[in-house]
Amino acid sequence: MKALTATETENLKGLLETMVGFKLQSAEGYAKGVVLRLYGPGRSVWCVLEMDPARPLLLISHEEPEGLAKAVKPLVLFVKANLTGGALTGVHVPTARVLALELTTGTIEVRLFPHGENIIAKAGTKSVAWKPVAELKPVGPADSPSRDGRSAQELLNEWRGLREKKPIRGVKPSLAKTLEKKKIALERLRKDITEKESAPWERAGELVKASQNLNVPEELASCIDRKLSLAENIQNCFTKAKENRRKIAASRARELALKTEIVALEAALNAPIPETDEVEHEPSKPKRDLALKSGKLKARRLDLDDGKIAYLGRSAADNLALLRAANAWDLWLHMKDYPGAHLIVRRNRGQDVTSAELEQAARWLASETPQSKRELRPGDHFDVQLAEVRFVRPIKGDRLGRVSVTDPRVLRFRL
Repeated sequence: MKALTATETENLKGLLETMVGFKLQSAEGYAKGVVLRLYGPGRSVWCVLEMDPARPLLLISHEEPEGLAKAVKPLVLFVKANLTGGALTGVHVPTARVLALELTTGTIEVRLFPHGENIIAKAGTKSVAWKPVAELKPVGPADSPSRDGRSAQELLNEWRGLREKKPIRGVKPSLAKTLEKKKIALERLRKDITEKESAPWERAGELVKASQNLNVPEELASCIDRKLSLAENIQNCFTKAKENRRKIAASRARELALKTEIVALEAALNAPIPETDEVEHEPSKPKRDLALKSGKLKARRLDLDDGKIAYLGRSAADNLALLRAANAWDLWLHMKDYPGAHLIVRRNRGQDVTSAELEQAARWLASETPQSKRELRPGDHFDVQLAEVRFVRPIKGDRLGRVSVTDPRVLRFRL
């Protein structure tokens, strides 16, 4: 994948300017960069800032990027503490292939030219960067003004394709590394077998038994314990010899297994690797059933239509456990103005939940919430708060089960 051009950077600037007013909801670090989540009217946008020295990137996605292992970075901690919650007020280009995101809480400058890549976050007089900040010098454009460059979606698709190819490209190096480790292990095992086979325990035991004294040649002296009696030394020598034979047999079996593994690895290394676009990727498995997450989690369950499942906690601890085990795109429901259980509706990413299913889940929630069950009568209206799990956060230091919810929807139903 090629690095961003000046034209592509300008195109990204134009796209980001359409998001003025969006709030910086969160920031997460991963090995190669940072993911910013902007939240606007009814939608979220993720900005991936990848600091690859050869091709730094800024990517814009309307879906949360997958497969990025989180990593704690000082820059991300600074952004979370000082810039989150701020609204985007503008985007400008100080020089070619550099974007500055202006927020009400500070600034995030992204340098996107190869080998000068950096992310610099500023809040007031304080600032933290991805790496030591070098003086920003004017960088000439890498393309002709007549070229349109790749669109934001094309850049995102190219990046995703590159990430999907990486495991395929890394198969042979990974196998070669494993093969080398197996060969080293086999060499060490053979050396260990030779040492065990040369151990003189049995010879020492036979000699002491025959001579009926502890006077043995110097090479057998290590087998004799002068603190033990003659009979005890004989028994000790033969016990050690028997144990040694058992260990040698086990080592021989392991040696045979290692040889088989090495042959298989060598065959795999010599086999051709299929083209990337011919490889079928299995769909990711859904998260394990929440009710089976642990023996301590005692959740009630209701099967909805189209394979969706609703779970209801039995206690504050269950509510917290349900929330932590849920996917970000699952739905969270809670009775408005009534303390009680949290309800989680499991669904696949992007799967719609119908109004009938929501009403079914809400009625169940009302019937299982003690206070509403006492106060509400058939025909009464009741309100339910609804949000995706990603917008629900436990309140640190507060009572167990208490949460804060960002922009929940309130739905009204009739009992």
